[in-house]
Amino acid sequence: MTIAATITTLKTIVVGSSGIKTALINVPSALTVGQLPCAIIWPDRGTLNEHAVGLYRFIQTYIIRVYVKPIVQGANIDEGYQACFAPYSALANTLIKNLSLNNTVDEVRQPIRAIGPRGDFEWAGTTYHGFEFQLDVTEKTT
Repeated sequence: MTIAATITTLKTIVVGSSGIKTALINVPSALTVGQLPCAIIWPDRGTLNEHAVGLYRFIQTYIIRVYVKPIVQGANIDEGYQACFAPYSALANTLIKNLSLNNTVDEVRQPIRAIGPRGDFEWAGTTYHGFEFQLDVTEKTT
C-alpha cells in the first residue's frame, strides 16, 4: 500500500462515519459551511526499518483532523463543543473497529491517539471547534 492509497482508504472510512459530511485529502484554500464537519487527512512522521532480509516495515502516522464548526464572535462557545461530541464518538468507534483499514494494511497500532474536542483548530484564517485522531499504520514492503 502506498501513502496515497492509505489516505484514500482513510477518506472512505472517515466519510462513512456518522456525522462527518466531507473528508478531504487535498489542501483546500478554505472550508465552507456546507463541507462541515469536514475531515482533512495527511501523513505525518514515519519510520522505516528492515524487519527481515528483504522485508521492510514502514510505520506511518496519519492525522485525521475534523473541523466541526467555526467560532463566531458573540456566539455561545459551548455550541461548538457540543457539536463535536457525536461525530467524535462515532469516528472513534469507526476507527477502533477497523484496525486493518478494510484489510489494506497490516495494522493500525494501538492506542489510537485522540485530541479534542477543542476550539483552537485553524484553517485559512478561521478558528474552528474540532477534534483529531492520530493513527500509526504498519505496512510491510519488499
